[in-house]
Amino acid sequence: MEKTTQKDLIKNQLLTEGKISRNWALGQYISRLGAIINKLKKEGIETDGRFVYTEFGKDYVYFLKERIIPVIRTKEKISQNQLFPTKRMY
Repeated sequence: MEKTTQKDLIKNQLLTEGKISRNWALGQYISRLGAIINKLKKEGIETDGRFVYTEFGKDYVYFLKERIIPVIRTKEKISQNQLFPTKRMY
């Protein structure tokens, strides 16, 4: 069984959630989030980072610049607002 690397964890979190916070990474025992984000940038994964205020205080969050949306197979119609919500709740 292969071990999951820290870079794989961060890449997976970014691609599935569209964001990753410094505190989330520290909770996973990843202390060098900025260095791994830089490696992912060299691989072509662009992020934008900024401080956000949470209920616990200030946190630094990296957001994925281009969100990869999976193909959704459904019969019901999905509005643009459901796919791309304009308000971010952080």
